[in-house]
Amino acid sequence: LEKKIKYLSLTTHEEVNDVRQTLDRTDRRIATRIDLLEQSFRDKATALREDLTQTETSLTQEIQTLKEQVLTDLESRFVGLQEGKVSRDDMAEIFFELCMKLKGSDFVPDLKEAADRQVKADFLLPEQKETIEHS
Repeated sequence: LEKKIKYLSLTTHEEVNDVRQTLDRTDRRIATRIDLLEQSFRDKATALREDLTQTETSLTQEIQTLKEQVLTDLESRFVGLQEGKVSRDDMAEIFFELCMKLKGSDFVPDLKEAADRQVKADFLLPEQKETIEHS
């Protein structure tokens, strides 16, 4: 009975050692994989930061170029206004167009609608024109 107990104890001890070794190997593999994932994450984060920096630089340069173009255009128009005589109506129209371009609005549909009304009025009978003019 004592030999059986020693045998079982020895066998159990060997199995426990095997399980510990297996756990240690698994732990090292997991630690290695975690380290690789962390390194990959750091590399990708660094690449994203570099991409963002490049994009920011590119957009800043593009904005600066657009500002320069607008200022150059304004300056050339201003010089043209100083050198030539322009009627107040023409100047008002130029400033109106400039404001609309800066605002990003399109005033052409309003003009088209007004022109359509005028064309419709041209095709009305004289009595119909009078009723429209009086209303």
